[in-house]
Amino acid sequence: MRSGGAFTILAVGVLGMLAWDARSTSEAVDRGAGVAASSQAANRIEGTGTPGMAALGSIPQPEQRRRIRGTVVDARGVPLAGVRVSAVSRAEESLAELPCPDRAPGPSDSRHEEKPLLLLQDCQWSGRDILTEWLSSRMGEAILQAETVTDGDGTYLLDGLDDGFLSIWALNEDGAAVQQGILGTHDSLRLVLTPGLRVVGAVSGEDAPLPGTRITLVSATTDRYFDGITGPDGRFRIGPVPLGHYILLAEQDGWRPALLHLDEANSLPEDGVQLTRPLNHGGRVLSHGSPIAGARVELSADSPDGISYQVATSDEKGLFHFSGLSKAHRLTLSAFHEGLVASEQVTLDERIGAETVLELRPAPYLEGIVQDEARQSIPGARISIEPQRLDIVYPTTTSNLDGRFRAGPLSPGMNQVTVSAPGHLDALIYLDSPKDKSPVTVTLLRAVLITGVAVDEYGAPSPNVTLKLQRECVHLDDPLNVQQQTTTDNAGRFELKACHPGHWDIRTVDERFLPEAIPVHAPSRDLRISLKQGPTVTGILLDEHGAPVHGANVVLARSEEKDTPLRVNSSDALGHFQLGAVPPGRYSVWAQKEVQGVVRRTAAQEIELQVGTPTQVELRFPAGVTVSGIVVTASGEPLEGVGIQTYRPSSTAPTEPPTVSFRCGSPIGVRTDADGRFILRGLSSAPHAIWAMKHGHTFIPARSMGGTHHDSNWLFVKPGENENTIRLVMQRDSQVRGRLLGPDGRPFPAFVLNQENVVYSKDGAFQWSTASSGPMPLVFEAAGVASRTVTVDVPLEGDVELGDIHMSPGSSILGSLLDATPHEPVESTNLSP
Repeated sequence: MRSGGAFTILAVGVLGMLAWDARSTSEAVDRGAGVAASSQAANRIEGTGTPGMAALGSIPQPEQRRRIRGTVVDARGVPLAGVRVSAVSRAEESLAELPCPDRAPGPSDSRHEEKPLLLLQDCQWSGRDILTEWLSSRMGEAILQAETVTDGDGTYLLDGLDDGFLSIWALNEDGAAVQQGILGTHDSLRLVLTPGLRVVGAVSGEDAPLPGTRITLVSATTDRYFDGITGPDGRFRIGPVPLGHYILLAEQDGWRPALLHLDEANSLPEDGVQLTRPLNHGGRVLSHGSPIAGARVELSADSPDGISYQVATSDEKGLFHFSGLSKAHRLTLSAFHEGLVASEQVTLDERIGAETVLELRPAPYLEGIVQDEARQSIPGARISIEPQRLDIVYPTTTSNLDGRFRAGPLSPGMNQVTVSAPGHLDALIYLDSPKDKSPVTVTLLRAVLITGVAVDEYGAPSPNVTLKLQRECVHLDDPLNVQQQTTTDNAGRFELKACHPGHWDIRTVDERFLPEAIPVHAPSRDLRISLKQGPTVTGILLDEHGAPVHGANVVLARSEEKDTPLRVNSSDALGHFQLGAVPPGRYSVWAQKEVQGVVRRTAAQEIELQVGTPTQVELRFPAGVTVSGIVVTASGEPLEGVGIQTYRPSSTAPTEPPTVSFRCGSPIGVRTDADGRFILRGLSSAPHAIWAMKHGHTFIPARSMGGTHHDSNWLFVKPGENENTIRLVMQRDSQVRGRLLGPDGRPFPAFVLNQENVVYSKDGAFQWSTASSGPMPLVFEAAGVASRTVTVDVPLEGDVELGDIHMSPGSSILGSLLDATPHEPVESTNLSP
């Protein structure tokens, strides 16, 4: 396809091209119900049936309004003609500002803050169902203000724009660019097209492609929606779009929607987008055997793709029904009606067609007594319950004159109970099963109080500052349950509870102030703590083309201790960042971000921070080197869907920052296409370790080309050498399958394979995966029988079917260990040595 044409979403295998329909407009409706649904998306891509660019409809514009003029160029600075340029504004209800649903749990440290919990930021995993619903109805979709195509000299003009923040997009088949947070009129806004992000994959269900699946890709930072549809083979291609955080929604009639979060560090899963058949489940609500109408029934399902929440109401026969469920690891059904509750846990996949009976009983309460260390009752102690859910608020209970209390009713799930009293340390109680905890005796230890006010260097009160006592209460049974931190109120006042008298340190947990330890003595009253603000560093992070970089980690460390970051922050949508406050001195500041398998870093910039002197820096990612490669099987066939990642093991120059990890787990990186090819961009000239990952395959560096093989896991490459092309070899793992049966012919539900792999299987099935070949012993051990060793001749990249393996009677070294081991049965287990 020619460069400079319309940006496209292709359904692979479908003739023709889906082109942009610029004439469609967005319209927010049904505001009263809290759902913004679009009649037709402003940036929706509709099928035209013929290749080429869709005709651009004229958008009526009022006179004397804001305009933006500029140029679109490629990475070399050459002007590009025929690039579609759009001005987009956020809707009144921005997707990024939507709150978590009340029933979704959020981070425990955010529950007490005044700021609302946001769906994409705080409840991304637990809010899956509501986010799916909102995206399907195009909630918060951005508004297309104007759209045009660049002239022969790469120039464009967007006229008649509203006031406020805009994002300006440039898209064609070869690249993408976006600049966010644009205010006012511009006459020379330059957009540099880069390869961007291409979302390529397939949708399948029950091991078969799903053609006609609706694909929606949403930019989480700009709320822009992109639409497409899968072809006859279930494949789709979206992009290129600018790098950033996106949400992909796949919908097909008769299937449960799939929701995936993608960004420049994480591509689609190796097996593509998997849809599952929606499962249904129902039941009855009873009280003393009689049906109860109008009971509130809640469903909570913990599954691999997130937590699902649904609510239903029982009918006149006590019946309730839930639909659209996934195969869950754990499903909890709870019913509430006039002070009565019921709760049951269900394994959904084993109960298809069955029903759950919820028998209502009086809601449990927590009862007990609050006393001090001398076993004297404490009247007036506050007992507050904090459940896991956000929509339940329990009234605070106080102990009576003899210290007794009754708190509740409790929810069926986990409850956290805080018991506090003036002059005493708080006590925390975690309740999973209230029946086993009640009644309780809560002993509060006498606290040594430190009270005062926190002010800044100018004597003004410092509100909302977290203060923490720095010293352990070593004599307590559970020092973690002692509340040794507090937050100053609007007047800067605070009260800290120490567990014993003596010298303590108060440390400020606030980036506005220096993290200095302030020595105090307990007890103390009416202290006046002066917090030092210290110098800060502000700046902007740009890519090699001068465009702002969003979401990168910016690090500040002492020059002599670069491996120990003192402050870390993220660049915002405009590339801005701020780090501080820190003591005066010499520091290094740099930024890094993982982009499609490569951790990109700026040079470390040395700065001198002084009190009262503002410091601003500009960080820029270097252009770097591009390396291309191919992944093949041992027989030389291209291998699709392989994850490629790189790692720079050591610094090669004084200005190069150290390797610092900020993530849990490993991002997927970049995946190979249908031809087994991949591209890594932005590499430095330093040596890199490179590796490949694919389920059921093992990377063989010794047979790979384009680098140096040093061990069995890595290939070390020097960007710029070997014509920047590398060839990676992956060997398919051999699979050994079978079924383990007892002397009576019954399958073992649990056994040990090769002394370290515990297999749980309802039918005794196992699957052993290995990259080795030749004779291989498999040792089986199970409770109540003698162990057995089976030697298997494993072919290279070949599978072995062992069939049924029968164990013989005899003594077992396992005893009843496996019988006592809690587990969830699985169909089979894929094991590797």
